[in-house]
Amino acid sequence: MRKSLELGCFLGISLVIASCSGADDLIRDPTVERWCDSQPCEWRTEGTVSRVGSWHQYDYAVKLVSDDASVWQENATIDSNRARCFEFAMVAKVESGTRVFLELDFMADGSNELSQRLPTSDWERLTFRITTPDWYRGVRFALRKEGPGLAILAELSAESAPGKCTAPPVELVDRPDGARCTQDAECRQGQCESGVCSGCSDDADCTEADHVCGLIRVDGVERHACMEAGSSPFGVACDRDSQCESDHCEGRACSECSGEVCDDGRACSPARRTDSNTRYWPRLCDPGTRARSAGELCTGGTDCASGACVLQLVSQLECRGEPCEPVLSIGECR
Repeated sequence: MRKSLELGCFLGISLVIASCSGADDLIRDPTVERWCDSQPCEWRTEGTVSRVGSWHQYDYAVKLVSDDASVWQENATIDSNRARCFEFAMVAKVESGTRVFLELDFMADGSNELSQRLPTSDWERLTFRITTPDWYRGVRFALRKEGPGLAILAELSAESAPGKCTAPPVELVDRPDGARCTQDAECRQGQCESGVCSGCSDDADCTEADHVCGLIRVDGVERHACMEAGSSPFGVACDRDSQCESDHCEGRACSECSGEVCDDGRACSPARRTDSNTRYWPRLCDPGTRARSAGELCTGGTDCASGACVLQLVSQLECRGEPCEPVLSIGECR
């Protein structure tokens, strides 16, 4: 007989007949064949475990011997983009009264988001379907015994099972900055802003002196973080003047000027004339007119009176559509 348990954030369980899938396994050495001295090579252990036969003496299994025994392993590569439903399966010998738990620690940070007791089993295949959190990176799978009793486990597997989970997702709080979110309570800093965990939402959230709540982009994700005022150089994404060295945030990028005219009367225009359709593009005074002197910022030779712009930095800017040239070169006129 095969047993399948559907798990959600409230650990609601239903019992149905399940079948094995052929998806790629998320667990290394699911048959627990390779042992290094007294523990399976691909698994970490706590307490006392031993290698034993299962329903056949040559099909190996792991026995949780001591009252506090557990086996676990971490998959650091799996995330919410790759798997939104787990199908965890095992063949188990669990005597009546023995307390054994399947536990999942999303983000592998030492806090279990799911802990479900295994039912009594006589070498039956147990299958647990688990709807993962809507965002996570990495997960630790563990099987833990609590107290006395016989518990032997074999053929431990976890697979991505798209479309098979129907229970609500497991709840995940303490999400780091940059993680997707739907409410403040899910975020480590307590700020869910436009669907992303952020370090702040306004300057009042920053407790350090001379710090402001500025815009940053990490791995293509835009969020806010506390930073030293005036610490963002030319060309960096911004949404307020105070985060920029120049005290000018224009075109959603730290710029040399704001508005249409610079303080000295020169035209304040997008740096380097381009047909690109970008989300961020800084402004310079009289770009592309060969009017800029030695030592001034430039994004190409046509900015400089000498025609020489020594490029020092390449800034990646995000495109909205095509055609698009998302790279801005920044340098100094010589």
